[in-house]
Amino acid sequence: MGKTEKDLIATCFTVTNFAGGITKTLGILDVDVIVETKELKIAFFVIDTTSTTYNALLGRDWIHQSLCVPSILHQQLALWNEEGFIEIVEADPRPFLASAMCFDARYYYDDLDLFTFFGVN
Repeated sequence: MGKTEKDLIATCFTVTNFAGGITKTLGILDVDVIVETKELKIAFFVIDTTSTTYNALLGRDWIHQSLCVPSILHQQLALWNEEGFIEIVEADPRPFLASAMCFDARYYYDDLDLFTFFGVN
């Protein structure tokens, strides 16, 4: 992206992750975001983490500024361009690594043993 730590704007904000944990931000970074024909300057809160499979999250500010209509069901964005026409942006069909789609199953109770569910152990 051509940005360094010197480009960060100092801040004392914290952000809450999807699991409810709190992370201190390293700063704010102004970035020009281009999606199809839309180009907007967006402020990103930068955090130090290796536990995510994404590089950036575009939130409500970007959605409202870009006049975008996201559809989770269709995995698409509908954008209105400068001429007033709609542009459809398709989502990445495989946004996550295969290793990120795994999880460890754990029992809530240590004394719980194998059980039968609909005839299957």
